[in-house]
Amino acid sequence: TMEILILLPSVLTEKDLPKMDGYRLVEALNNLPEEKHIPVILLSDGSCLEEELVAYRRGFFEFIKMPIDPISLMTRVLKAINAYDKSNNYSCKCAE
Repeated sequence: TMEILILLPSVLTEKDLPKMDGYRLVEALNNLPEEKHIPVILLSDGSCLEEELVAYRRGFFEFIKMPIDPISLMTRVLKAINAYDKSNNYSCKCAE
């Protein structure tokens, strides 16, 4: 089971974690000035639109429903990394 996967400069997490749920994780990161620009992607087995909207309102960059399509996952992770790069004037060559 994946709990938290850090793909700098982005984070993938599930909603239900043993010690801290994904919502608390994104809230904690958003409260740290040096970390609040890191895009956090929520992986969830939930399928309702309301859960997705709650995730965006709580500060997640992306919401991905499980089971995960690997191509969709990589596309969204690259999108998150590129957004981070632009917000921090940082250039990443990971997509080349």
